Amino acid sequence: MAIEMYVVAGAAIAMSLGGAGSAMGLRKSGEMVTGILREKPDRWASLFMLAILPSTQGLYGFITAMMALLMSQDVGIAIMIACIPAGITGLITGPMQGSVCAAASQMVAARPDQRGRGILLAVFIEFYAVLGLIVSIMALIL
Repeated sequence: MAIEMYVVAGAAIAMSLGGAGSAMGLRKSGEMVTGILREKPDRWASLFMLAILPSTQGLYGFITAMMALLMSQDVGIAIMIACIPAGITGLITGPMQGSVCAAASQMVAARPDQRGRGILLAVFIEFYAVLGLIVSIMALIL
């Protein structure tokens, strides 16, 4: 395998795993928010952030993939390995964050004043996706 293929593989790992995690998380949060909005359409503004929060894992995978593709092709295997943390944390945290966002959406539907608490609970999981992104970025620039 040519060295360039390792770079492409790393970018594919980061983007596809992060994207898959986001898609699974968005499905969970989106299904819940859609069900709530069917009954309470006036809650859109308070539920919007909870509906889209799991999308960030895909964004982190995309950022990592673009950085990898712009790096020097001389160290292909190292670049591929550097992409793994963002990809795996995105794959794992996306669905988990989607579950928390879905549960928080139920809470906000019943008590709109609790929106901040619901978002905060989801952000705790987001923290680990951000750590995966940071590790990948640091590995790519070293």
